[in-house]
Amino acid sequence: MSGYLEPAGMKVLGFLRTAELVFLMRDKDIATVDDLKGKKIRVVGGKVMLDAMSSVKASPISMAASEMSVAISQGAIDGAMTSPAGWVDVLGTSAKYGVLFPGMSLATSPVVVDKVWFDGLKAEHRAAIGSVLESIIERQWRETVEKDKALVEQMVQKGSQYRVVEPAEVEKLRAAFKIASTEFTKANADAMAAVERLNGTCSVN
Repeated sequence: MSGYLEPAGMKVLGFLRTAELVFLMRDKDIATVDDLKGKKIRVVGGKVMLDAMSSVKASPISMAASEMSVAISQGAIDGAMTSPAGWVDVLGTSAKYGVLFPGMSLATSPVVVDKVWFDGLKAEHRAAIGSVLESIIERQWRETVEKDKALVEQMVQKGSQYRVVEPAEVEKLRAAFKIASTEFTKANADAMAAVERLNGTCSVN
């Protein structure tokens, strides 16, 4: 991935896990892809995600996280795609149902450094940074997985419901999203190939 940032003088050393995003619904439990039809859902990710959600006949809406709570409480949206932390800290019990399609939307944050600075370090110093960062990232991924689980359990204890969708429905959503992203994939073939290689080295959760 660094190859795409190097012209700007940056280098990617790794990726931190932010959260695996879930659908949080006001008053509708989602068990199948068809259950998303007609639902007004706040999404993240720009045009690609808007097109993806439209492909399953949902009505995606771009909206700042700070606006979600009022929007769902007033019925302006039926739900939101956000993190377990967003469920606890923003939406609370106004979202009665939490739904996970495993592996479909994992948010990450790159660890980026100045390329000239990093390449100018001695080899042993670069190796040391890489080794320490690898151990930090490995621990951080495990910790955020457990944190997500704890946040979900916190909402369940408050009376909300949580569901992990069946694998067949996950594959149905994946297929729809893949078709919807065809134009973007073709326009960014090299980048998508790099992402696929990266996916092959990582666990989604």
